[in-house]
Amino acid sequence: MHAARQPARGIHAVCGRNYRHLFLLNLHLEHHVTDAAPVLSIVMATFDDHDGCEWTLTALRNELTGRKIADQVELLVVNNNPDSYDGKRVANLCAKVGARHFAFSEKVGSSAPRDAAIRAARGKWVACVDCHVQFLFGVLPRLLEFCKTTDSP
Repeated sequence: MHAARQPARGIHAVCGRNYRHLFLLNLHLEHHVTDAAPVLSIVMATFDDHDGCEWTLTALRNELTGRKIADQVELLVVNNNPDSYDGKRVANLCAKVGARHFAFSEKVGSSAPRDAAIRAARGKWVACVDCHVQFLFGVLPRLLEFCKTTDSP
């Protein structure tokens, strides 16, 4: 006889196995989480990848459009080369789709900008995603539900 299998509660159970470029954090930084804070901040660090940002932000904006969850999600892009041609295009794209743009040129790389993005995020939960990942339709509501119903570690 086999033991009953417990339902998975991890991020892959919510979003699917294809989201290996996504990780989720539950923040307990009292200084930035308020009652009006969004449930989820989706942060993306980029270095001269306007096309990747456009692909991801367009998919996220399409997912939020027409749903009653837009006020629960913050989109934040940390631009690691804001003065370049593509960096300026990323800033314009953020303004166009309603994402918050955060220029970060202090250190180049992936860790420092991602750390800056996590610190700048306003949500209780933070999802870090690469700028070429496309969210499939229906994933954001499931991800929000996961964030709302999962106790912090």
